[in-house]
Amino acid sequence: MDALLSFLNSVPHLENVKLYVDRLTENWAARILSLIQTCPRLQDISLKAVFLLEEGIKSLQNSEKLHSDC
Repeated sequence: MDALLSFLNSVPHLENVKLYVDRLTENWAARILSLIQTCPRLQDISLKAVFLLEEGIKSLQNSEKLHSDC
């Protein structure tokens, strides 16, 4: 999955992405946030997860509080 995210980070005009993961972990949340930060044109992320782990949800929620303009 790291290779996919590295590739997505290199796409210059990436505006939309759909991600499907088994478990939304803190590690996955960090990867998603990194993608958001490195792709300035990214406007829409759709995330579907089989299991939403509390650590992943909290990580995303805490980041939203820090970056309310996203």
